[in-house]
Amino acid sequence: MASSELPPDSDRDASNLRRRLLTTPPAADDSTAPASPEPDPRQSLPRGVLQRLSGTRKTEDALGSSSESSPPPGLQDTPTPNIDFMRPPARREPPRPAAAPPAATPPMSPPMQPPATPMRSMTPQPPVSAAATDLNLAAAFPEIQIGEHTEADLLRRENIELMAAIEEARLLLQEAAQMETDFQAREQTYQSQINELQELFASKQTEFETLQQQLELIEQSIAAGGLAPATNPVVMPPPPPKTRTELEEWADELERESAKLNQERRKLEQERLQLREDETALEKQMRDMEVQMARDRASIARQEIELKRLSAEIQHDLEMMQRGDATLREQLAKFQRRHQDVMSRGGVQPMPPGGMPPGAMPPGGMPPGGMPGAPAQPPPSEPTKDSGVMRRFFRRS
Repeated sequence: MASSELPPDSDRDASNLRRRLLTTPPAADDSTAPASPEPDPRQSLPRGVLQRLSGTRKTEDALGSSSESSPPPGLQDTPTPNIDFMRPPARREPPRPAAAPPAATPPMSPPMQPPATPMRSMTPQPPVSAAATDLNLAAAFPEIQIGEHTEADLLRRENIELMAAIEEARLLLQEAAQMETDFQAREQTYQSQINELQELFASKQTEFETLQQQLELIEQSIAAGGLAPATNPVVMPPPPPKTRTELEEWADELERESAKLNQERRKLEQERLQLREDETALEKQMRDMEVQMARDRASIARQEIELKRLSAEIQHDLEMMQRGDATLREQLAKFQRRHQDVMSRGGVQPMPPGGMPPGAMPPGGMPPGGMPGAPAQPPPSEPTKDSGVMRRFFRRS
């Protein structure tokens, strides 16, 4: 049995020793049959608590020596109780007589591999708490001294595990409550739909019953003869037939009306033909008048051009005559005669040379005849109404 008065510098070696003793399975007795494996106390714990316990185990393994071997497969996932923190502080005792030095610790043999673990039965095992597991371990290894506060620490640890299990159960209850709320909401929705369908079915059933009653009433009326046609219906007397004389009078009247309609139809046809002929003749006359007017406009344009040219020549000759050239005067007289002829044909009264009134003498002192002392030529007579463009226009029309 290990002593409780170990020096402080040997705490780590004692911790390693305890861990090795806990992880080494006890030797099996050849005279006894192999005992069945103990049930795993973690089977009754939730998954979240198992994850937390495995994290605690990993942290303890990291703090231990890097040279120690891993625990056997049977105890790899079993949480190992931390006995270091449960050990009470060293108590000072009165001095005692010197004791014999402790015997040297024999070298530790390598851990023995446990026999193959038989397959677990499917029978549910009763839950075992972590505190009970620690107490069993302490009873199995009596050489390890456990402090006086071990039971309280184990209860505290069990309380923590129970709190974790309660938290997990609370989350599960919340999820179950949420699922129940959703189920109730869906159930209410389905119930409302069922109620609507029931109301619709009831209304359709009422309509069907009403139609069935109406059909039965109609069948009863047919069976009773209420809808059969009347045997003695009231018939209006036929009108008296027309006599032969009245029929002949009607025929004569119809023939007269037909003849009158035919006569009016022929009259309308004749008037329509006459209107078409008049329209054709008027269109032809209009086309001829347009052509003649175009020709007259062209002739008037040519005469206007000729008059402008003659007016320019006359003006030039007048200027030359004013200068005293006798030859030019003769030509001027000739042009004046031609100008009078053109103007008489065009129906326009000729203007005297130089814009002077008829009978006036030109500035050179010579009469329009070209010879001094010659009598003045009488003014041309006005054109008659039958001459010129108007005469030709009205003659053609």
